[in-house]
Amino acid sequence: MSGSTALAAGGLARRARQEGRPGVGPILEARGLIKAFGPAGDEQTVVNAVDLTLYPGEMVALLGASGSGKSTLLNMLGLLLAPDEGELEIRGQRMDRLGPGRRSAARLAHVSHVFQAFHLIEHKTVFENVELPLIHARRSREERKRRVEDALAELGLEHRSAAFPATLSGGEKQRVAIARALVTRPDVLLCDEPTGSLDSARSVEVIDLLRDVTREDSVTVIVTHDESVAAKCDRVLRVLDGQIVEEQAALGGGGEREAKTRPGDEAAAYASADAGAPTEELGRRRGARWGWVAWTQAWNAFAGRLRRNLYTLLGVALGVSALVLSVGFAETAGAQISSAFDAYKADRVEVMRMAAGQPEKLTAAQAKAWRDHVAASRYRSIDGVRAGGTVHRLTEGRDVFLARGSGAPAEPVPVDGVGPEGLEALGVVAEQGRLFDEGHVRRGDHVAVVTEVLLNRLKRQWEPGMVLTVGDQQVSVIGVAKDFGDGRGRHADVYLPIGVPLADSGGESTGPASVVVVVRPGAADVVASQLPLALDPARPETLSAATPPEIKSLRQAVDQQQQILLVGMSALTLFIAGIGIMNTFIVAVMERRREIGIRMALGAPPRAIGAQFCWEAVLTALGGSVIGILFSVNALFLVAAFHGWTPVLGATTVLLGLGAGLLVGTCAGIVPAVRASRVQPVESLQQG
Repeated sequence: MSGSTALAAGGLARRARQEGRPGVGPILEARGLIKAFGPAGDEQTVVNAVDLTLYPGEMVALLGASGSGKSTLLNMLGLLLAPDEGELEIRGQRMDRLGPGRRSAARLAHVSHVFQAFHLIEHKTVFENVELPLIHARRSREERKRRVEDALAELGLEHRSAAFPATLSGGEKQRVAIARALVTRPDVLLCDEPTGSLDSARSVEVIDLLRDVTREDSVTVIVTHDESVAAKCDRVLRVLDGQIVEEQAALGGGGEREAKTRPGDEAAAYASADAGAPTEELGRRRGARWGWVAWTQAWNAFAGRLRRNLYTLLGVALGVSALVLSVGFAETAGAQISSAFDAYKADRVEVMRMAAGQPEKLTAAQAKAWRDHVAASRYRSIDGVRAGGTVHRLTEGRDVFLARGSGAPAEPVPVDGVGPEGLEALGVVAEQGRLFDEGHVRRGDHVAVVTEVLLNRLKRQWEPGMVLTVGDQQVSVIGVAKDFGDGRGRHADVYLPIGVPLADSGGESTGPASVVVVVRPGAADVVASQLPLALDPARPETLSAATPPEIKSLRQAVDQQQQILLVGMSALTLFIAGIGIMNTFIVAVMERRREIGIRMALGAPPRAIGAQFCWEAVLTALGGSVIGILFSVNALFLVAAFHGWTPVLGATTVLLGLGAGLLVGTCAGIVPAVRASRVQPVESLQQG
């Protein structure tokens, strides 16, 4: 029979069926479908200008030898392959122009597949395999349970619902595949060599089963090369060299059979959900669902493959714990350093009166008057203040001699005018002799206290009655200040009673006067903020208070060096962990190509597959981050307790570790996710 004669006969047969069922239109129509493969200029046409119409209630066989193009045609009808040319309609909606995402949504709503190789997911139970299309369709848990149980009961598999595919016989596997295909109640059921892997008895059983489940509102298409299988169908379409060359009613005919439809309520509910929606709207609706499906499938895969990904997870934990420990140890060490500074250096605040942005210079008499004003103020009532006194810097580099004409070299040294309270505030302690008292200040005695450092530079030992010449002024040295070796008590090298003028050939010396306040450890910044108002309520803006800048600089330098070293090492560890995650999931994509192909064939859009792998990487990184944070927190507290430190670990540090781990996981999951989303279902299923 020629192609035109066969198609004409087929048209007559279809018209005869329609006359018996008025108002019933075709489920699927294909016009001029063409599909070619191969490089440009050397393409091989596998499907060539195929026209095809399928009506409700039909069971149609595509009969042809291997390589005839029947499987490629089936993949186009099942929306797994897009045609190069031609039109394809299902339920009156154009399918040939859809993109991958909307084609997946249409496939899920209208089409189901039964494969020769069954293509069950080995690590899922029978129930979970059959349930998978409903998960992609975002059906409720209750509806999924009911539908799966009904499908398994219809196929006699309810007793095997908890079994894994490895424990099933070939016939049972094929029945599971059929149940999975039927659970969504598809308009078009496509079976690719469903008996190819079965013996003759099982083959008859499967074909009878397919005939039994073909309903009056759906169509079943069977690809086969077996004449006996084709004989059990309503129509046989012979395929040769990519064309339908003959259409005939099967000689064995299916015979009369009971018309089976879905129960009315269930059919109405299902149809109202998706089946009647335009493809564009359906694609948008599915787009709102695939994110949640990707998340749930990622969680299931993460939990199921936890032991396999354990070392990757521990790698992330190592990197995150190193990062948190680095920052935590740096903060803890910084706190110990700060405590040491508070105890030795940073327990003093210095306040100066400013003029035009510079310290205001005072004469000795003015400095003494300022001292009296300070003593009368209420700055000592500030919480944290322990002591305080006025210090007048007479000169930064006054020449000091043992005695005029002695021949000893002069030493330029700083000279301060202070009172007894100022010596206390500066931490000056007498090593030899004694310190001057309030009587010396009141009388204006020309006495001095010098440091051991100055005497060592002058190469002299102190003795009672020692006289030094400071500039043009002779003073009697009554005591030597102790050298603590860490700078304490050495604000100057020569201390005179405040108010004693220091004259030279240029007139009376002037210099800035400051108030040095001793504070409780850790209170320096708070006290410094309150001192100007306490010392001069009328003009607090003319006073400037500060803690010693060199202490802050040293602490910052120590902290910065520690953090650069430790955080750098942590970042390297995290980078290595990220490479490990990426490599793990790239390998996982290769290993799971078959599973990816199955899920795409069942209606999962490419972006859902990509999102799942990205979520899996994020979950792995999140798990590793939590483990790393728990380990680092406990390790930090144990080390701090062992050394008697006060552990410092803020919420910001913990969030930093968690955020870094998640960032690494997200970045590492991008490449595997892109690869997974680009898997071609037809190729992966053929390779599987």
